[in-house]
Amino acid sequence: ATLVAQNPFGADVSITHVQATLTYNGEEIGDCDQDVSGYTIPAHGQATSPEVTLSVILNLAAIELFIGELEKGTVKVDASAVLTIDFGGYSMVVDYAQNDVPASLIL
Repeated sequence: ATLVAQNPFGADVSITHVQATLTYNGEEIGDCDQDVSGYTIPAHGQATSPEVTLSVILNLAAIELFIGELEKGTVKVDASAVLTIDFGGYSMVVDYAQNDVPASLIL
């Protein structure tokens, strides 16, 4: 998986760790917990992350529902994350959440 982030600040932001959960219709369908290197979002800019490993958590019923929705087009999932970032020489932990994130499945 990749992440696209925008930086509204006047200084570069580097994301160094991602702990994230994806849900679909209230059910957890995937998670990620890993260090990230080389992911700096320029001041007032946008950047795409290097690949991160997403563990898929689906039971058979959820797979059938998810695949059925994918056949109709893009599925929207909810994402929540705890990010470790470096900002202006300081390291901090930031909570992040976004609903209706477009998702696709590549096999």
